[in-house]
Amino acid sequence: MGRVFLLLGDGLKLFAMAVEMLRARGLEPGSRLALIRGWQTSTLLVGQRPLSGTDVVRLREFCEERGFDPAWFAGIRPDEVNRHHRVRRPWLHEGAVALLGRDAEGFLADYKFQIAPATGERPFYFHFFRWSLLPELIALRGQGGLTLLDTGYLVITATLALALPLSIVLILVPLAAFGRARGAPGRLRPAIYFLCLGLAFLFVEIACMQRYGLFIGHPLFAAAAVLVGFLMFAGAGSLVAAKLRHRPSAVNWAVTGIVGLLVVQAIALPPPPGMVESVAGRVAATFLLIAPLAFLMGMPFPLGLSRLATETAPYVPWAWGINGCASVMSALLAALLSVHLGYSAVLLLAAALYAAALLAWRTPVGSPRARMISSGCLGLPQGPNVQARGREE
Repeated sequence: MGRVFLLLGDGLKLFAMAVEMLRARGLEPGSRLALIRGWQTSTLLVGQRPLSGTDVVRLREFCEERGFDPAWFAGIRPDEVNRHHRVRRPWLHEGAVALLGRDAEGFLADYKFQIAPATGERPFYFHFFRWSLLPELIALRGQGGLTLLDTGYLVITATLALALPLSIVLILVPLAAFGRARGAPGRLRPAIYFLCLGLAFLFVEIACMQRYGLFIGHPLFAAAAVLVGFLMFAGAGSLVAAKLRHRPSAVNWAVTGIVGLLVVQAIALPPPPGMVESVAGRVAATFLLIAPLAFLMGMPFPLGLSRLATETAPYVPWAWGINGCASVMSALLAALLSVHLGYSAVLLLAAALYAAALLAWRTPVGSPRARMISSGCLGLPQGPNVQARGREE
């Protein structure tokens, strides 16, 4: 079972990636590829030029002398495949022919394993799992079927399945400790606001670490640069937000800027690595490219807490808890969504979450609450005043 998977999964996925790469460069793939297999391995040859007649003769001689089965090269005959290491059908050869044919997309979509080419947006070469395959693998557990499960993917899914109901409990149970205060804006709007912020922030961080990893050329340097950049510039944004808490439009323009910059990040950034020669230069460029976004992302949370403290002070710890639960789920969701949709889609989803946060708890300029904030009546309360106001409400 494992040997068949190696041939049908890994070999065909590698072949599909080579086909897509050659076509993206405007080259005809069929004459530039050669695929051979042994009992436990498959080997792919990719040429910059089409294989010559001499190349094909040497390839045939190599396979015959060493007991390999050719699966594809230009001009291959049906009687040449599946001779030495016989399987029920020449699946590897049939798959190679399908991937070079007109309905390659249909073949990839219908194939039992996930063998779509890995790309910079979805760089998960070893992700072969499809949910439709799970019952068959469980049924074949006596023949080694369970060894073919994508355990990393399933562990993340199972962790999310545990974290989600636990987060719901941790969010809802504290509400029983205090009733709804009079004059409070309600629980739903601030809950959506802080939930969306918690989900979106890590969506952006995780997606940027991967995307700028391709730009910098080293995943460790990219992770360090993105994390340090976001912590430093988001912290600066939070400091500035403390001075803007009396302005009702601060959250509006901050979130609007975040959404716009996320769209730019998803569509146009980062630039090609060749634009900056040195690794140090690419790290510095990374700081500059994420600085405006990180700065604005540091503002909505403290601004929301300041407003919540003035409207319903007892809900402030609850808001922190919602944001924390969302952060835990966000890391898991970002990993799963990037596998299926790609990192650019994760950034765009983060933009949608920020927009939802703004719509959920937006303070229109000119409203009575906005006039109170601008007049300084809704500043962030301190110390015992918070408790006193909470009891009065």
